[in-house]
Amino acid sequence: MVNLVDLGIKSTIFKNADKYEYYDPGIKENGYDVEQARRIADTEQMRSRQRTASISVAMLVVGLPLYLYHWGTIQKEFRKSKAESKA
Repeated sequence: MVNLVDLGIKSTIFKNADKYEYYDPGIKENGYDVEQARRIADTEQMRSRQRTASISVAMLVVGLPLYLYHWGTIQKEFRKSKAESKA
């Protein structure tokens, strides 16, 4: 379920989150290649943050209703047992 929500977020909000870039590790020490490598690294860092944000939001979307449901169930059982002990 979390992965399904994550997929929806990535396909609608963070459209570039699943794109990976590769650059040659043997970069020459001229300005263009180094700058290009820095831009690629910055872009990849942004995409990594988007992937992390996407999975975090997906876990909240799935987990929060489950948490609230279980919290409500526990509260009902607690009130029920409290009422039974008074009677």
